[in-house]
Amino acid sequence: MKHLRTLLILLSLSLSSYSPWATKVWAQESIDIPEYKAALLTCGPSDLETFMLYGHTAIRIWDTNGEEDYVFNYGLFSFDQPNFLMNFALGKPLYALGISPMSDFIDAYRYEGRSVSQQVLNLSQSEIKEMYDFLRWNALPENRDYIYNFYFDNCSTKPRDLIEQFSKGMKIVGMEEMPTFRSILRHYTRTDRWYTFLCELPLGAQTDKVMSLSEAAFLPLMLEKELDHAVRSDNNEPLVRAKTVLVQETRPVGTKKDSPITPTTMIIGILLVYALLVMLKPRIPHALSVYRSLLFITISVCGIILWFLGLISHHPHTFPNLNMLLFTPLYLPLAITIWFSQCKRINNWLYFINFVGVFLCAVGVIFGYQTLPEGMTILFGLICVDHALYSGVLNYIKSKRQ
Repeated sequence: MKHLRTLLILLSLSLSSYSPWATKVWAQESIDIPEYKAALLTCGPSDLETFMLYGHTAIRIWDTNGEEDYVFNYGLFSFDQPNFLMNFALGKPLYALGISPMSDFIDAYRYEGRSVSQQVLNLSQSEIKEMYDFLRWNALPENRDYIYNFYFDNCSTKPRDLIEQFSKGMKIVGMEEMPTFRSILRHYTRTDRWYTFLCELPLGAQTDKVMSLSEAAFLPLMLEKELDHAVRSDNNEPLVRAKTVLVQETRPVGTKKDSPITPTTMIIGILLVYALLVMLKPRIPHALSVYRSLLFITISVCGIILWFLGLISHHPHTFPNLNMLLFTPLYLPLAITIWFSQCKRINNWLYFINFVGVFLCAVGVIFGYQTLPEGMTILFGLICVDHALYSGVLNYIKSKRQ
C-alpha cells in the first residue's frame, strides 16, 4: 500500500509537468529571450562643417525587447586632446570609438537636417553577439583610441572591417567601375572650392589612381552602396536583410553659399597686379620688387608645408606630388637675394632650379601623371614669365637676334 501511494504521487507530479499551464509558462519564458539585430547606419553629408562633407558611418545593435539599443561610432575626436594639432600635422591624430543611445544619435542628425539610412545585416545571433562583445570591449577607455587615417582607417573602414570579420567574409557583386580618389573627393567637396583647393595641394599622383572596391569604403556612401551589392562568402546570401531610411534629409548639401572669390579668380588677380606693377615700374621702381618678395615668400611657405607633408608626415597620398616641384622652399632665399645686385649669379641659379621644377611639373601634367588643383596653370605662366624677365633669358634672346 505504501509503494502504491508513492507511485501515485510520482505519477501526479509527472503529469503536472506536462499540463497546459506548465507548457504556457515555458512558452512565455521563451518569448522573453531577446533577439539581437545589427545594422550599418549611414549618415548623409552636410556642409555645416568641412568634416561633415563626406558623411558618416556607425554600427547599431539592438534587441527586439527594446531594452538595449546602442550606436557604436568610430568618429569621435577632440581639439582639446593633448597635441591634437601636432599629431594631425604628422598624420597620426587619435580618434576614438564612442557609444550612444540610438535615440540620441537620431536626434542629433535630425537636428542637423541630415539623412540616416539603415541596412540590417544578415548575421546570426552568435555572430551579432560576438560583434557586440567586441564593440563593448573596444569602447573601454583603455581600448577606444586608434590612429586615424583618412583613406585606410577611419569611421567608415572600421565598421566595414568588423562586418567582414564577423560575417566570415563578404563579396561585392555587380558594382560598376570605381572612380579615382581625386574625382570622388572633388564630388564631395564641390560646394567649397577653397576647401577643395587646399585639400588637393598636398595630394599627389596616387590620388589620381582608380579606387578598388576595398579602398572606396573609406567614404560612408560608397560603403553603403557596396553593402547593397554584398553577399556572404560562406553561403552567397545577401549581406543586407532590409534597408530603410530612418531620417529624411531636410538640409541638402549646397544650401550654404560658396565664396564668390575662387582660387582661380585669386590667381588671376595676382597675375593682373603683377602685370600692372610691371607697367608702373618706371614710376614706382620698388613696388614690383616688394610684390615679388611677398609672392616668393608665400610660395616658399606653401612649399615648406608640402615638403613636410610629403616627406615627413604619415598622411597618405602626399608623395610623390608634382605640386612640390612648383612650390619649393628655394623661393625663400630668392625673396631676399633679389634685392642685392651682387647676388645676380645666385639669383640666376635659383631661377634656373625653380624653372626646371616648373618644367618637370608641366611635363607630368601633360602626360597625365597627376591632375593639379584649379588655377595652377595660370600660376605656371606667371612664374615662367617672371623668371624669363629677371633671369636674363629675354636679354640673351635679344642679343642673339641682333
